[in-house]
Amino acid sequence: MWTSNVTFNTLNNSTGCTSNTTLAYNVYPAVGTTTTTVTQNQTYNLSVTTSGVISAIISVWIDYNYNGVYEPAEWQQLAINNPPGSTATVPVTIPGTSGTGLTGMRIRSRFVGNINTSTSACLTFGSGETEDYLITINPFTPPACAGTPGPFTTFTSASTACSGSQINLSLNPLAGTVFGGLTYQWQSGPSAVGPWTNIVGATNKTYSFNITASEWFRCVVVCTNSGVTTNASPVSITVQPATWLGFTDDWNDATNWCGRVPTLLDDSQISLIASGRPAASYYSGSGHWRHNALQKYYHCCNRFDHGTYRYNRNHEHCSEHQ
Repeated sequence: MWTSNVTFNTLNNSTGCTSNTTLAYNVYPAVGTTTTTVTQNQTYNLSVTTSGVISAIISVWIDYNYNGVYEPAEWQQLAINNPPGSTATVPVTIPGTSGTGLTGMRIRSRFVGNINTSTSACLTFGSGETEDYLITINPFTPPACAGTPGPFTTFTSASTACSGSQINLSLNPLAGTVFGGLTYQWQSGPSAVGPWTNIVGATNKTYSFNITASEWFRCVVVCTNSGVTTNASPVSITVQPATWLGFTDDWNDATNWCGRVPTLLDDSQISLIASGRPAASYYSGSGHWRHNALQKYYHCCNRFDHGTYRYNRNHEHCSEHQ
């Protein structure tokens, strides 16, 4: 059994049961019909024909990240039982995040019933054939925008964060991969309806910053050809209070303190809203904090209503703050 034809865009290579190496492994140059040029974000049909007397299982890998390794994420299965003389075809979409330039493509076929999966790019086969090609990936150039851009939604890397944490904002679909000729202005505001204030210097399709206060964010996208503006849907980011959050019962657990280390002088404030835990999980019984010196955890008793409570670790008592 051998690979008798590979067709991918303008690449069209027909071969017999031969080898240009000492093994059932053929390497083809980046010239003529043994190469092709494809573009990011575009889809092309890949067809592989196998010949002989036994059916074939067929796989393809394309080195999208240009690291010289055919990785599982770069694999597609063309067929698991391709009859002799038959052609298997799959659509191959070139990722918009791929590298550009000359890269490798590997086609592997072997007898049906054998392993030929995502991790088989360099596995020793006892049957079939491996063919290596070089193809060129060109960058995607989006068409010029016209009319109203978008619509776009705003994506945030976190909806709640500790003060000082890095937040990454982006647009979905990813602006700049859809149309060209777009400009961007990120804005912040106190609510989902504003009022909105332009963020100085935030004029790219993504925006990264360290958050210090709870705010809403959106991006204003303008098509320069038409002058029409679209406001991306806003997102809210809440900054956790710099006090004990009560995610766990362990006083020294850093997740209860936004990553910082508590001190003996900390006068903590339990935020039931932040932790999402019911009041009953903190309070039950005699109206005081129970302290386990070995496990170093604390919880307040005899409070089943909602609200915010303050705990002074030195005096081991709780008091209500509405």
